[in-house]
Amino acid sequence: MNDKKLYLQKIKQNFPNLKFSKSELITAGYDDDVIILDKKIVFSFPKNKLDCNKKFQKELKILPFLNRAITLPIPNYMYIPKDKSFAGYTYISGVPFVKKLFDKLNTREQVASAKLVAKFLYELHSFSIIKARKNGVTDAWTEQDARPYYIRRARAVFKQLNYDFQSLQKLLSRYPMKDTARFAVVHQDFTSDHILFDIKKKKIQGVIDFGDVQIADPAIDFSKLWDYGEEFLDLVLHYYKSNDPYLKERSLRWWIYHNINLVEYGYDKKNEDMWKKGYTVLKELYGT
Repeated sequence: MNDKKLYLQKIKQNFPNLKFSKSELITAGYDDDVIILDKKIVFSFPKNKLDCNKKFQKELKILPFLNRAITLPIPNYMYIPKDKSFAGYTYISGVPFVKKLFDKLNTREQVASAKLVAKFLYELHSFSIIKARKNGVTDAWTEQDARPYYIRRARAVFKQLNYDFQSLQKLLSRYPMKDTARFAVVHQDFTSDHILFDIKKKKIQGVIDFGDVQIADPAIDFSKLWDYGEEFLDLVLHYYKSNDPYLKERSLRWWIYHNINLVEYGYDKKNEDMWKKGYTVLKELYGT
């Protein structure tokens, strides 16, 4: 029995009254396989790894509380079997908000997108850390831990790929760690593929995939916004209205770490597109 048949069988066994005519299987995610039914309900099945199931169980615990705190649509699991091995939520329409889509927007539409992103991040980062910890959300590592790790990994992987490690060292030396972050509840994986955008309405429709949610530096969420360009990041920061003077600078450092991770992870998984994407961004930053 293939995965799609197995997943559909589980859905029918646990929710026999659920009627649908079309189903689509998506297996591209790192943590979950997804079945979409009639573009009305999304069922997530954690992949067969212990850490994937842990992330999924964390989502099931924290998302009901986040749904009460966040205005923008996010997954709200309504179909949960007794064993909690998978679950389903109402479909959130839209496609990944990739840079190609963003670049086609006019100024007014980009500003509207920035306002929605800023509101989402503000609401998420304002969520109670105490309540998050009570519902399975753990503390992430600090930049003091992350930076030496990424430097070590970059040294090893860059050597294998014959990439310029000295330029990376010079880049990092331009952005020393000189401040301490105030931790908050963060999405942690706030990349373009987890921001859903309606092409016809030209509007952000929701945010998905909260499996990596942790308590960490909020700059981590802002770091992925560098993908859209500094001007958009500045717009989001403007509407977010932070009193943290080093938030933007830390977000750039985390953006550097993110792209080192793309090189490392891409090389480890033999994903050439991924490691080349990460190194291309780093090379652009070398010249800034």
